[in-house]
Amino acid sequence: MTDDEGARLVGTGTFKVDRARALEKIRAYRSGSLGAVFLFIRAAAASGAKEFTVEEAEDSLTLRWDGAPLGASFFEDPYRELIGESSESDPASRWTALALLHAFGPDVEVVTVESGPEGARRLLAAAELGEERQKPGMGSGGTVVRVWAPRCDRLWCHPFSAEARERGFGVVWSRLRLEFPYARLAARKAAEGGESGLAVEWEAGAVRCRLAVPERVEAAPSVAVYAGGVLAGFLDRVPGLPSARGWLDDPALPLDASHVSYVDGERLAELSRGLAAGSGGLVEAVRRVLADGLPGTVALLREDGWHLRLWRRRLHGPTVEGELESLFQYQRDSVKAATARRVVDLAQAMLWLRRLTVAAPNGSSFALDDAPVAFGPGLEVMTLASLRAAARQGLTYARDVGTTAPAPAVWEDGAVREFWEMLKAP
Repeated sequence: MTDDEGARLVGTGTFKVDRARALEKIRAYRSGSLGAVFLFIRAAAASGAKEFTVEEAEDSLTLRWDGAPLGASFFEDPYRELIGESSESDPASRWTALALLHAFGPDVEVVTVESGPEGARRLLAAAELGEERQKPGMGSGGTVVRVWAPRCDRLWCHPFSAEARERGFGVVWSRLRLEFPYARLAARKAAEGGESGLAVEWEAGAVRCRLAVPERVEAAPSVAVYAGGVLAGFLDRVPGLPSARGWLDDPALPLDASHVSYVDGERLAELSRGLAAGSGGLVEAVRRVLADGLPGTVALLREDGWHLRLWRRRLHGPTVEGELESLFQYQRDSVKAATARRVVDLAQAMLWLRRLTVAAPNGSSFALDDAPVAFGPGLEVMTLASLRAAARQGLTYARDVGTTAPAPAVWEDGAVREFWEMLKAP
């Protein structure tokens, strides 16, 4: 309303926020489904961090990240950003303060935050809201948060917490590297399955994407979604692909205070179309790898029983530890180590193409008829089209390589059981 419309000033004044009550309200209404770890990740991203490391022990959790250090004002009053008492907005301080409030609980003995420039580092320690105290820091470089608690599961609470922990081990996702160096988490990641070395990356405008063949071809698809380098959630559907791993980073995605990005409608359809385009690129990349590598690999499998055993092991499960143990036996023989790696990758590629044919038995958006999906008993390469044609003529299923069998015959290696059931179906 303008002055011409009759507005008039009736008075001015000020009001003051009750600081203690405001903080207690924030604490009382904090999200019960969100752990502090994910808020600290947001603080790290806001600081411009490139790496975020988690070290988990029996009685503590340590988080480290690089990026701009927290300023002196944070240590003087860590919550000033939350209740609007700061004249300059500092997102990293605000997310750190919110994470601190989410970390407090009856199971936590003390939380410490150390940061600051070299020679002027400060350390904040608190066991509960209102008990904060600060002193000079003793460390060097980056920001370090330590949560002393006998059990840290609550700190990981999040709709996607299990996914984030299992996918985060040593994997570079967009601008922020998440590192979980402890063996317990490493073993969990290996058991659940991550990415293989077969992957494609691309950009669509400001959106950056990566899709990869998973170690376990039966694993459900999962794409980590980032908003400007901050983990926002996961998409459990990749158009056209029954099994894939990857990430996409869309700086335009909105993030709410609970660290979740709600994507629907037109934007979700747009992201899905982008993933569909990339999934076609992944299929083509896998087909090229097989086309280029199979001729030489087949000759190798025929000549060397060790490589053939390695192929068999890869067909019947990722068992990464066993394969790597075999590779390490030949670490001084770089040629044999390289050929062993190729055998493992090609076996994985063939398994994944079988999974695609099972998912779309009556046609697919991908042209898979000439895709190599099996061997004959003499290690002859057999495509999907040749197998289907042979099945109509009365295909013989040989149980092993070298088995004498009436033509046409295929080596029924047993991997991807549904694939063989599909071939035998009337």
